[in-house]
Amino acid sequence: SDSIYSQNIVKRSSNRLNLKITPVYDRKVVTSKAFSKIKRAVEGAVKFWEKALFVEVKKPENVVIQRTCELGSMVTSSTENKPHCRRDTCKKSETCFNMEIPNKYLSACHARKYRETKEMFTEGEGIAPNEFVLLVSRNNVSCGGNVLAWASYCSQDPHTSRPNLGIVNYCLTEDAILGANEKKLEDVTKHEICHALGFLPTVYSNLPDLSPQYRMPNGK
Repeated sequence: SDSIYSQNIVKRSSNRLNLKITPVYDRKVVTSKAFSKIKRAVEGAVKFWEKALFVEVKKPENVVIQRTCELGSMVTSSTENKPHCRRDTCKKSETCFNMEIPNKYLSACHARKYRETKEMFTEGEGIAPNEFVLLVSRNNVSCGGNVLAWASYCSQDPHTSRPNLGIVNYCLTEDAILGANEKKLEDVTKHEICHALGFLPTVYSNLPDLSPQYRMPNGK
């Protein structure tokens, strides 16, 4: 999903802030018998990465994830400088892989009909400039072989290209999680959050301000 800057401003004097990770749990996780164990693993892994990483903030504005149209794409009319869905309507929800993104992180969305532009959804508060929203799910999606869990990102800061929203999906069954070693489950979660945060060659090659010493020999 694309991210855009919100009108919500976070006033800070420094441009280097501690990373803040906000977990959001899927209903299937919350209602699971293994929820407390998953929550402990996530909280332990989150604490590890929050202590290890800082975020270089270039703009203090919160970021909202752009809502999209049901069928077409956003257009801007010559009379109004306001992106909207034309002859279409805004999607009721936006997803990151198999999980719905909460409305509080989404942009406003307008639809235009009969020469009138109406706001269909109000703008959420957005994602703070030093924040990473972590969606946590447990679905048997892309879970082949001996895959314990997988992770990815779905949104990046429009100015720095830093991933700011991603997902960790546990492939383990409820019984397997309940029987798993607590430390091993936390270690698996740490590893997957690492991927969701963007520690991938495909992300690093597109970071505009990455220092040369962190680039690969081919310049990526």
